Amino acid sequence: MNRVKIENLREFVTLAEKCNFLESAEELFISQSTLSRHIKEMEEELGVALFQRSTRKVALTNYGMMLLPYAKEILAIQEKYLTMITAQQEAEKRKVVIGTFSKQDDLGIADMISDFQIAMPDTYVKMYWNESDDLLKLLQNELCDFAFMRELTADSDENIVRIPFAEDNIKVFLPQQHPLARQDVVRIEQLKNEPFFMTEDSSLTSKMTMMLCRNAGFEPDIMLHGSKQQIFNMMSRGIGVSLLFKHNYVPIWEYNTVALDLEPKAFAYINLVYLRHRKLTDAQQAFLDYVKTEQLSSIEGGKEEKEERS
Repeated sequence: MNRVKIENLREFVTLAEKCNFLESAEELFISQSTLSRHIKEMEEELGVALFQRSTRKVALTNYGMMLLPYAKEILAIQEKYLTMITAQQEAEKRKVVIGTFSKQDDLGIADMISDFQIAMPDTYVKMYWNESDDLLKLLQNELCDFAFMRELTADSDENIVRIPFAEDNIKVFLPQQHPLARQDVVRIEQLKNEPFFMTEDSSLTSKMTMMLCRNAGFEPDIMLHGSKQQIFNMMSRGIGVSLLFKHNYVPIWEYNTVALDLEPKAFAYINLVYLRHRKLTDAQQAFLDYVKTEQLSSIEGGKEEKEERS
């Protein structure tokens, strides 16, 4: 037995209610011959007669009366799930998924996203926190629409669009009692004989630490590859040094640790990143426009501040 089509069930219910082929065909916007053919196909598929036909009227057979409540239930279920699908599709159009490497707000990212949500109350914003490398994978798999990432470049390429949002400097973190803690600036060469604490090998800070040390002519003596929590726990005991970004999101005063400027200076860009080929919804485009407007305002505000100081 073949499966009965949903549309044929709709036609069956309409004919059962109208008991007239012409009126039913007009309501369904099909020809009378098409309706008659579809009903005949249903009867052949089910192996039973659904209607008694005469020149004057159409009436349900016992088999037709048995089918009618189930047909109505199936159509009601279809209407319900189609409504749910439509609602979900509309919700997806209003959703903006944003990834960020920071749970802190000292860069103003969370504040800006909150302001956007207030300005666009019909938009639903969902946020992810993860490392920049993982955020890039989420972007490439289209599991998030935008990502705030810490990167060495602010240049876009054929696949990725980057909008510079801020910069983050590398600082020297060391115990308060360390002899170098009295200096305002530490040269990288002064760390040649120090035990280094570093984050995971693949992290941007580790890559930049290795590059800075090698450019200065030495290999760092790495005592620990670990989390920031582990690094600061070790330094709180008066051991080691670490090169980390200024916005490291660890309350250093709780670990008897200081952050000093590094010479030569080194920094990374905080970029808003998205896929170039991705077709943006109205909500996603609105967020992108909002970020660009905020950045323009920030740049102009910075220029005015410099002019006032000069």
